[in-house]
Amino acid sequence: MREKSLTFSSDPTTPMRGALRLLATAIGAGALVAGLSLVSPAAPADAAITPAAVASTPVASTTAAAVTGYDASELMSAEVMFYPGTMTQAAIQQFLQDKNPSCTGALCLKNFTVTTPTKVKNDLCAQYTGVTDEKASAIIYKVAQACGVNPQLLLTVLQKEQSLVTTTAPTAATYAKATGYACSDTAVCDPYYSGFFMQVISAARAMYSTTASPFTFPVGTATTIAYNPSPACGGITLTLKNKATAALYSYTPYAANPALLAGNADTCSVAGNVNLVSTFTSWFGNPVLSPSIKSYVNAAYNDVLGRTVSSPEVVRQTRSIMNGTSRDTLSFSFLSSTEFRTAFVKATYRSVLGREAEPQGVINWVARMAAGTANQDDLTATFIATPEYYKNEGHGTDVGYVTALYSTILHRAPDAGGLGRWVAKVQATEDGRASVALGIWRSNESSKIRTAAAYTQFLGAGRVARDSEQQAWATKIAKTGYYKAVAGIIASAEYLNNAVKKYPQAQ
Repeated sequence: MREKSLTFSSDPTTPMRGALRLLATAIGAGALVAGLSLVSPAAPADAAITPAAVASTPVASTTAAAVTGYDASELMSAEVMFYPGTMTQAAIQQFLQDKNPSCTGALCLKNFTVTTPTKVKNDLCAQYTGVTDEKASAIIYKVAQACGVNPQLLLTVLQKEQSLVTTTAPTAATYAKATGYACSDTAVCDPYYSGFFMQVISAARAMYSTTASPFTFPVGTATTIAYNPSPACGGITLTLKNKATAALYSYTPYAANPALLAGNADTCSVAGNVNLVSTFTSWFGNPVLSPSIKSYVNAAYNDVLGRTVSSPEVVRQTRSIMNGTSRDTLSFSFLSSTEFRTAFVKATYRSVLGREAEPQGVINWVARMAAGTANQDDLTATFIATPEYYKNEGHGTDVGYVTALYSTILHRAPDAGGLGRWVAKVQATEDGRASVALGIWRSNESSKIRTAAAYTQFLGAGRVARDSEQQAWATKIAKTGYYKAVAGIIASAEYLNNAVKKYPQAQ
């Protein structure tokens, strides 16, 4: 069975076509993937259910499991749908090969080629430059880039409609209606949209064309979505959360009915959107980004890297956490990134040496940290041990040097006993200054001070670290290093809660 939706011309000069098409509802029966179950239709995939049939056909049950983890008001996040950078052409080609290794022959999607036309730029897509004998993976990739649509979504639609990704027996007819665009089970497909290229680019354009469809659904306002083409089947009132969900309903304008969600699909059940979400989830992860994690990613980019996160970064990092990466791991990846280290080296030049860094000096220190020949945790102490610091801040004397160390690291003057002991250590060996700088820098007192500073920086200006917290993190710093500890602070539930409040627009 296929659901219907209005078709759109792929050329701005071609009149909009009014043919309706019904999208395939079935991918497979009873499979449970990532908390979301695939459902099988009550009727064969190619049997359209007409209003008359609905009225006269008894309710049919299936053995499909109940659908879980499915929010009919948010099928996909807009950031996911409109992010074309999820896969390269090479990645798409590898995906097709991995998903269908046993398929042989020219009609297998991984092997399929077709000569594509050049399509000029219009309001929906950039220009597409045609190629002779172009591979399917190249078409999917280039359409995604031209139209600003996630290639993962296009792969999912191809699977939902014709099982093109996994079928071992594709036919020319399968490619003619690859995305179900401008096709109906009760009439011949519109020949203008026939063929793999036209099907793929038309489906991509349709994600932006919801305003021209008779199945237009508003975002943020309650609207009724039918369960089936038959009015007798009824519908549900939903408040759609974003334009991506509205686009998917415009493309496949039916909601899952209670029988379908309970695992007992009947003649009113249309499973197209459920199967799209479940297939996407199985292959690529949840298509709906967690609002709280989006807030967290927004906050981490601002607090650690000092800039606004881009939409592609929001998608990539949010889905990374949703797919199992810990906040600890993500925050430490920021703190050990080239971007952070570059800013850190420049700031250390200013705070320790009182001057701007030479460009090559920054490059060299960042390279050394990446190679492991310079310790990021101790870089400040390394700078403090330089002759430049000794001369400028220590005034060229050992007493002045130790006094400056106390001021820079511990923010206080040295006591008489401490001053004498550290001066003696400076004078004891050839690398005395480096040894003393590292000793004071790694001291428990220094670690507690740096913990308190991290609390203020990442948990809020009014957040004062309690003595017990300072000591707990100082102990962790001694075991794992400073930036591992800072990553833990950024990964904390307290930081996450603050992020949700700070970036409510991500909710």
